Amino acid sequence: MADGSPLSDSGSGEDRNMRRYMWGGIIAALISWLIVPVVGLVAVYCGWVVYQHKDRLQGGLIAGVGGVGVLTWVVYLLTM
Repeated sequence: MADGSPLSDSGSGEDRNMRRYMWGGIIAALISWLIVPVVGLVAVYCGWVVYQHKDRLQGGLIAGVGGVGVLTWVVYLLTM
């Protein structure tokens, strides 16, 4: 079915979205550790979406790294 119908690419749109969530979450997690800790919340959300729809391990790692980045900075700011 290469006629351009919506059924010709079954599943590729969802895979593309999951890759975007995965890479967006990885980048957000790194930014939360290096520059702006609040961006870790974006990583948690992206990780949760990947966890629910694609891969539990990758999603959990992305959400965990982003969440730990936010929590580390919150603890640091509370102890100042």
